[in-house]
Amino acid sequence: MGPYLPGITYVDFKANPNLSAKIKYDKDAAKIKAKQILEYSIKNPDHVIPVHLTAVANGSTIDSNLKLVANVLTSGTYPLLGGTVDILQRYSEKITVLRELHASGSLSESDFKNSLLEMELK
Repeated sequence: MGPYLPGITYVDFKANPNLSAKIKYDKDAAKIKAKQILEYSIKNPDHVIPVHLTAVANGSTIDSNLKLVANVLTSGTYPLLGGTVDILQRYSEKITVLRELHASGSLSESDFKNSLLEMELK
């Protein structure tokens, strides 16, 4: 999601190996260029929930934008995406612990990535 996208874009990276190959891992983040997601959203409008997010210079709207997205996705209107948000919320505490262990040096880069990959999102 972002003010440069036409809305909330759902990407199943397992079903899109060409797009998943463009993900770059940096410390505890998985990154993909916004241009890649924008192109995907244009080619796959059925995977986009139209939402206009705002960007404010020298200010943060992240919290309000995330609340908006969570409310839209869990409203029951988008069962697949709403389910995804529910899963992510259930795993957020585990992911936070892994990030903290990694940041403190208690968990190596390799172990951190493997731990994230081994989490089953059910």
